[in-house]
Amino acid sequence: MTRGKRNANAEPSLSTPLTQQVERALTVDQIISAGESAAQTLGSPVVNVAVQLLREELYQRIATSQPHEQKLREAAYLELHSLQSVLGHLERLYKAAQMHVDRIESEPQREQAEYYENQGFN
Repeated sequence: MTRGKRNANAEPSLSTPLTQQVERALTVDQIISAGESAAQTLGSPVVNVAVQLLREELYQRIATSQPHEQKLREAAYLELHSLQSVLGHLERLYKAAQMHVDRIESEPQREQAEYYENQGFN
């Protein structure tokens, strides 16, 4: 598959039916660009500090809640779960992009190896 073509049958996947639908609508170039942005986001010191602070705040809310504050604990848990979900999606997007890049980079070597094999050179 060449860069820029639709990604309907690509192997790298973001794995859920909804994200697969979104991925099919993107070109390989768009997935690679999004993966690069995801990597920059995940590697950003500011984002990492914000994520650490938010996690700590949510854990504290859960740990210091009173027994009768079930809704507060549930809300903090759901917020923590959402944060983990966003980070997981960014990681999967980066991995999908990396798989595309690796496949694109390996195509010339694979084609050359197939040519030599077809010519009888092993």
